Amino acid sequence: MDTPTRVFGAREESVSSSLNFDDVAFLSAVKRGNESGTFRGGEAIAVMGGIDIDLHNAVMEGNEVVLDVSSVMGGVKVRVPNSWTVVSKVDTVMGALRTTRVALRGTTAV
Repeated sequence: MDTPTRVFGAREESVSSSLNFDDVAFLSAVKRGNESGTFRGGEAIAVMGGIDIDLHNAVMEGNEVVLDVSSVMGGVKVRVPNSWTVVSKVDTVMGALRTTRVALRGTTAV
């Protein structure tokens, strides 16, 4: 696992090929991309901040990936490949989660 990203009052952007991620944004913003061929999942916590996770180039290891997402007066945006099925079980207090599917080249998003 990559070193957890803990951002306080700033902005962090990165692209990784790690198997998973662990991000916290407190009064800040985190933008994370993942291009792993064996992605396993991750955790995102936004407190009065925002996290943008782009997984459209990631490939699941196995049949399921679990993303633990929590937000308090913040927001988390997750982009996944159009072939993934998303089941949301999200903890949020005055916050939001937005999941979008991204079409891969030569396909159409559903």
